[in-house]
Amino acid sequence: MGWAELYRIVERMRSLGMITVLPAFAGHVPQGVLRVFPHVNATRLGGWSHFDCTYSCTYLLDPEDPMFQVIGTLFLKELIKEFGTDHVYSADTFNEMTPLSSDPAYLSRVSNAVFRSMTGADPEALWLMQGWLLPGVRLLRHKVLTELIEPYELRVAKLREFLEDVKPSLRYDIVPLVDPYGPSVTDPSLQCLVVSEETHRGGEAVNKKRRENGLPELALYEILLMKDPDHSQNEEEKISSSSLRQRLLGTLLRPPRQDPTLPSRPYVIGLTGGTGSGKTAIAKLLGHLGAFLIDADKLGHAVYVPSGPAYEQVVAAFGAEILNEDGTINRKVLGAKVFGNQERLKSLTDIVWPEMARMVKEQIGEADAQGKAVCVLDAAVLLEAGWQDMVHEVWTAIIPEEEAVKRIMARDGLSEEAARSRLQSQMTNSQRVEQSQVVLCTLWEPDVTRKQVSPGLAAALGSVTGGEGGGGRP
Repeated sequence: MGWAELYRIVERMRSLGMITVLPAFAGHVPQGVLRVFPHVNATRLGGWSHFDCTYSCTYLLDPEDPMFQVIGTLFLKELIKEFGTDHVYSADTFNEMTPLSSDPAYLSRVSNAVFRSMTGADPEALWLMQGWLLPGVRLLRHKVLTELIEPYELRVAKLREFLEDVKPSLRYDIVPLVDPYGPSVTDPSLQCLVVSEETHRGGEAVNKKRRENGLPELALYEILLMKDPDHSQNEEEKISSSSLRQRLLGTLLRPPRQDPTLPSRPYVIGLTGGTGSGKTAIAKLLGHLGAFLIDADKLGHAVYVPSGPAYEQVVAAFGAEILNEDGTINRKVLGAKVFGNQERLKSLTDIVWPEMARMVKEQIGEADAQGKAVCVLDAAVLLEAGWQDMVHEVWTAIIPEEEAVKRIMARDGLSEEAARSRLQSQMTNSQRVEQSQVVLCTLWEPDVTRKQVSPGLAAALGSVTGGEGGGGRP
């Protein structure tokens, strides 16, 4: 592969919204570097995999050698000059190799040198490691509403602002925690660890690891957690980010769409969510609260009937073998034809979705004719079909994956594997949340869901009625 192909690949990746990951300097140099710089401190490594030293056995610069930063920074600067950067880099010094030393202090120095060479070329550098080096990612799975957790960069910025506000002269270093311990078990310069009553046992675990690594124990300084006097029944008693995320549910996360082609009345809400998310229950609740409901699933069935608008096109595209004896389309047979075949699936949706969209618009007109102020389009494929263009706001129902799996298994009688497979074939919660004005969650009692839904509906109603019933959207 030549340079021209690489340029085209990177350009295409970025045009698709993909983040490119550039290789950074991991510390390896060829033997020729020793001839040019005979005084550098470098050690020859062994063979890699089944390759002999013709193709491996490189030299590894000592992390304290000045040439590590010189070469690493220059290498990455040249790469950035060629390809630009999305500020994400990869480097794995000991990939499938045995380190020169298993001493955590040595490994920490190597990692520090690699990252310093990245930030020397790009102060915004993020180090992306391979999956098995990131057990800390799994920590988020146990957090509530992970989809609403702020990006790492934003959280760092807020922490830095707080620290500088408390004491401008304070010297600090913010590091990403990619495992439960972070640098606390490898950094010999640390002396104290701040813990709470909840995390005191974690502090003891840190000291156990430090003893195993031949490091002195840290002093554990325990602080008291502040109670939240306003916490609700399903929130934690302490002030916590989990409670704050729960309070975002049902609120406006981003402004409604301002599109002159949208009707001024009714105010249209697009409701979506993955299977098992509780979307249907929310739709029913909105209907009980007075909204006009459009069930996209029912419209989907209607387009397939012999008199439906998509019937003839679907039969022409997929053949008479999809028909039952009475001439109706056998949706199971049709589904089998498109399952796992993206080209066929697109051919089907290109026929069906535009017809459904036309029917949705007719239903919105019917809602207006009935004098309804708010209309809710209940559609699992709202975002996939691009129907967000027909609504003022997108509301997304989310649920943790484990809870969704349990619901699908109980509702549809599927195995756990089949339930997970169904979830994985759909758009993720995070992808939906990124495109939504309002996020809802049915993890708790129905009354909690109602408290999420009611204010949003009242605000939508106020947008149409000029403020009556909720003040309207901004």
